[in-house]
This record gives sequence, C-alpha cells and structure tokens, in this order.
Amino acid sequence: MKRNLNIEEIEKVFDKVGLQATAQRIAIYKYLYEEPKHVTVDEIKEWTDKNFPKLSLATVYNTINSLLEHGLIKFVKLNNSDKVIYDSNTSKHYHFFDKEKNQLKDIDIDISYIENQLKEKYNISDISLVVYGTEK
Repeated sequence: MKRNLNIEEIEKVFDKVGLQATAQRIAIYKYLYEEPKHVTVDEIKEWTDKNFPKLSLATVYNTINSLLEHGLIKFVKLNNSDKVIYDSNTSKHYHFFDKEKNQLKDIDIDISYIENQLKEKYNISDISLVVYGTEK
C-alpha cells in the first residue's frame, strides 16, 4: 500500500515528536514511509547512494537511530542473526519470516488472549512476535 507524504506533512510529523526536520531525516523517513517495508541499514544505504550519494553510512545510522528514538520506525531482530531489520509500520502488528525466501512479512493475528494473561502479572510495554517457517 503506497502512502504519499509531502515535506510539509513530514515536518509536522517530526514536530509532533520533537525531532528536527533535517534533509537526510526527511528523505529516509519518506523512503521508509511511502511504501511500508522491512529493510536493513545496508538496503537503506544502497537507496541513499542512488538518491543522495554524499550521505555517509554514519549519517544513515544516526538518522535511523533518531527515527527509532522518536517512535517513527521500529526494528525487528531475527533469531540466530546479527541483522537488524527496520520496519516503517509502527502500528501494533506481528511478523512471519519465510526461511526459504529469506523474507519478513507483516501478519495480522489476534494474540489478545496472551496479552490478557500476561497483564495479570506484568506491566507490558511492547510485544514482539516473529513466526518462522515457509509459506504454503
């Protein structure tokens, strides 16, 4: 699902969370937001190299960290991997990792029964769920 944001709309989003709207933050956020995706820092850097060739890897990392700190993106850490995948979908959702395709997808499942049981004993701030397997 393609979503469009203009610069003024992105600046409003950043202002709402208290994040300064720099050119690199706007560009990377727009890239991640317009077509929700799961990407690694290497994939983001590859995109910036094509579109903003002077952007350093350090700037990409700093931008990603700022977006994470302000809740504008999330990250997913896969089992048995050092790879971090950044997710532009910040709504409450879960993931399926297809081991054959090496691909992460959003899945829509209801785990409210688990949440309700946990809430009796714990103050939950977030639940991260990745289901592993292959698509039929």
